[in-house]
Amino acid sequence: MIKQIIFSVAACLTVFGSECSYQASYHRKPAKQEVQNALQRPTITVWVHGTRNSQRIPLPGFKKVWKTIPGLHHTSAYKNMWFNNMSRVAKGLNQADAKQFPLESLYIFGWSGLLNPTKRKEAANRLYDSLIDLQETIETEKGVKPLYRVITHSHGGNVALLLAEVKKDKKKKIKIDELVLLACPVQKRTSCYTKNAMFKTMYHFYSPIDLTQVIDPQILQDPLSDMEGPVFSERTFPEQKNLIQLDIGPIMHVSFFGKRFLKRLPKLLNATRPKEQKQSIFRSA
Repeated sequence: MIKQIIFSVAACLTVFGSECSYQASYHRKPAKQEVQNALQRPTITVWVHGTRNSQRIPLPGFKKVWKTIPGLHHTSAYKNMWFNNMSRVAKGLNQADAKQFPLESLYIFGWSGLLNPTKRKEAANRLYDSLIDLQETIETEKGVKPLYRVITHSHGGNVALLLAEVKKDKKKKIKIDELVLLACPVQKRTSCYTKNAMFKTMYHFYSPIDLTQVIDPQILQDPLSDMEGPVFSERTFPEQKNLIQLDIGPIMHVSFFGKRFLKRLPKLLNATRPKEQKQSIFRSA
């Protein structure tokens, strides 16, 4: 009788111990696998330019400098356009931090650049579809989804924010892991989208002397405006946890895509990036 009791207790302890061991290993394994998957995911950086209309400026060579190829294209599409601003942006980011911005993972999104809310939404719609197409291509080739870092200048930021509006009509969904807004005109129509879950971490770098950022009369241009709120664009967004805003000092609007600022940008991101994203998940393929 005593032997049977001892045997039963031992059997229970064995089963209990094995269950705990199994559960512990079960919970550890997905975490490790998740980290491995993150390390395998390529980080795609997409630059979205701001307002421009070079067609109306008759200066010789001006159109070539400001020319953009419509849609989402790898920076290699600009390799022969030596004095083009988009080519210089790609080279500037790569030279500033080749590990964070390898050329093979850099893309440029070109749109009309017209100072028009309707055109910006059209651009957002096209950008969304292009990011889905690129995501599917990478999934087919590598078996993992890419991490997306979108860097925008001026109203390119509002194009990016409108991704949250156009996604409602899309069957397939995307996530923007890092949204970097440079001198974005803060407008009532789009500022609410900073709270959308599709944007994981956001950065907004601005200058206190940048008049171009705040001079756009949003009420006069936006047909959906209810004529309430500020007439002109604002300098900063409402504060929230996943939005990092930083006054980077007195520079002009066009300086945000100049060589000097592009050299600073990787350091600004590294200095302000949340701890969980300072891990090596943001690396190239």
